[in-house]
Amino acid sequence: FRTNAAMTPLNWSDPVCLKETSSSSSSKPQMMKLENIVKVNRNTNDFKQKYQEFKAVGKGHSGVVFTGIRLSDSKPVAIKHIPIDKVQYMWVKRDGCYCKEISEVVLMAQAAGLCNGSWENRGVIGLLDVYELEDEVLIIMERPLKAMDLNDFYKMSEGQIPEYEAKTIFQQLVTAARLTHRNGIFHRDLKPDNILVSLVQGNISIRMIDFGCATFRSNQEKQYTELVGAYDFAPPEYYLQGQYSAEPTTVWQIGAMLCSLYGEENFHTMRFINERKPPCDHLSYECKDFLNQCLNIDPRQRPRLSQLVRHPWLTTPSSPPPPPPPPRPSDDTCTSSIDYPSSTLSGATSSTDSKGSSSSSSSKPQMMKLENIVKVNRNTDDFKQKYQEFKAVGKGHSGVVVAGIRLSDSKPVAIKHIPIDKVQYMWVKRDGCYCKEISEVVLMAQAAGLFCNGSWENRGVIGLLDVYELEDEVLIIMERPLKAMDLNDFYKMSEGQIPEYEAKTIFQQLVTAALLTHRNGIFHRDLKPDNILVSLVQGNISIRMIDFGCATFRSNQEKQYTELVGAYDFAPPEYYLQGQYSAEPTTVWQIGAMLCSLYGEENFHTMRFINERKPPCNHLSYECKDFLNQCLNIDPRQRPRLSQLVRHPWLTTPKYSSAGLRNHEQMKQYLFKGYL
Repeated sequence: FRTNAAMTPLNWSDPVCLKETSSSSSSKPQMMKLENIVKVNRNTNDFKQKYQEFKAVGKGHSGVVFTGIRLSDSKPVAIKHIPIDKVQYMWVKRDGCYCKEISEVVLMAQAAGLCNGSWENRGVIGLLDVYELEDEVLIIMERPLKAMDLNDFYKMSEGQIPEYEAKTIFQQLVTAARLTHRNGIFHRDLKPDNILVSLVQGNISIRMIDFGCATFRSNQEKQYTELVGAYDFAPPEYYLQGQYSAEPTTVWQIGAMLCSLYGEENFHTMRFINERKPPCDHLSYECKDFLNQCLNIDPRQRPRLSQLVRHPWLTTPSSPPPPPPPPRPSDDTCTSSIDYPSSTLSGATSSTDSKGSSSSSSSKPQMMKLENIVKVNRNTDDFKQKYQEFKAVGKGHSGVVVAGIRLSDSKPVAIKHIPIDKVQYMWVKRDGCYCKEISEVVLMAQAAGLFCNGSWENRGVIGLLDVYELEDEVLIIMERPLKAMDLNDFYKMSEGQIPEYEAKTIFQQLVTAALLTHRNGIFHRDLKPDNILVSLVQGNISIRMIDFGCATFRSNQEKQYTELVGAYDFAPPEYYLQGQYSAEPTTVWQIGAMLCSLYGEENFHTMRFINERKPPCNHLSYECKDFLNQCLNIDPRQRPRLSQLVRHPWLTTPKYSSAGLRNHEQMKQYLFKGYL
């Protein structure tokens, strides 16, 4: 490898020379004009004609970042706005002349290896355009699909990133940092917020972003005395000696980021110096050695990046990810119009309200004992020996949900804590006897088709693993799919731009799950984005319905409910207009409301929809808009049944088909949004 001999400026106003160095070699990198790399434009109208902005998604060291698209080809972009009074400039010597350039742009371009003779570095975010306007500078960068910063990736994994995934991330990160240094750039602010993780088709890739704190570095390590960047990740020598140098600092920050993924609390250098906590025991020997080397308090004892990239943890093969689940059987067999027998309801009554009739038929499904499905345990010590809890990840209708694992096999679980005074019970008639059972457990089990013999298997309902009925609370232990987030967080991860084919995949499964839930005699009553879990593994999307705290049994003859249980935002209009609602039309409305919330300009609320009657977004396909219009019919009698909705053309046409684009203008709109 050749070394890029960039000279470190004494301050931002000093000339920087990438051509003239202390050695005289014909192979030196040549500084190119910035215009040869990216055009610096000064026309506001040109920006408006070329790009469309959406919303702010982050704040960098010196400015705010917005999502957007390039109008010519719908390419997703990130647009950084830097107020003119915060823009830093540098003088660059080129061919004997000095040019004043925007520092962050020059540093980002050189880190990516865009200057002649530099090292190509794909671990740096791509630079597309620069606008130097009267009151601000706009830096337009690439925006990878399904990208989030490392902090959000950690949250999406609920604090449990598998080690093989961390290895993939840090293999790329160490390589990118090494090439950045070889190109003569010192980032100075490596932290999870500045590492972009993209997850597409199950493949992870990373980009370094935000070069607002960066500077040139020399081969002879300069000592810096002013800290620029996050104090949490500052190297210990800054606190202990008041100075730091480039390469040991970068190595420290890499180790600090890895430690932050597996530590019990947010990483801070001073806390680490004082406590010297060892890495988590569950990590492999190689991973712990990698951490110990990076986090050596003595900067002279830390490895160089050229050594770190060859560390055994990064060079040994990663453990393969768990195999994808086997293909699920087709749900088409469940789309007939046969209603679930009313006997599903006849055996169960609430402790406060009757839920069914007393009819009897030899063909009725038979209630099973709850213990045949899941054991109800009453031993606190057994829970502590069997499960380990981590942190709260959500709040349901009646309790708090905590992420955890089952200790016997490290299976990820979600543990719902319901205070005993909020637990609802129901009497279940079985074999002529009445048994008092926990309502939410019975309803969830039956929605999944587990409680009554002859029910429909429903894999769109979260799996039930264990129940603990303790003195002061009930614990419901459920499966926790990998890479899962609720539909709201999935929307945020997609930065408000979920492609229609992905929405179709989600709602195909959601409508089927809702249909089977109703066929099993259960009315969820609180379908909303918070209660739909979306899992994205190996590029495959799957959904689960969660939180049955508002659910109830339903009858074939649609009962009218007068009390609203669940979110007011997604309540059906008939509740507001007539004071009552029924099960199936409400579920259909809530499905439409969730889809509308993904593409509407503001958060969906039924009353706002009734008053404004805004049509669906024009860029959606004809079939998608028709699906929305049918679900969101104000008259509940005009909404389709779930058995009809599951066969709607939008759900049955191929995901990537352009069917439904009725004319050239619609096709242009669809291409404009980047969906084809």
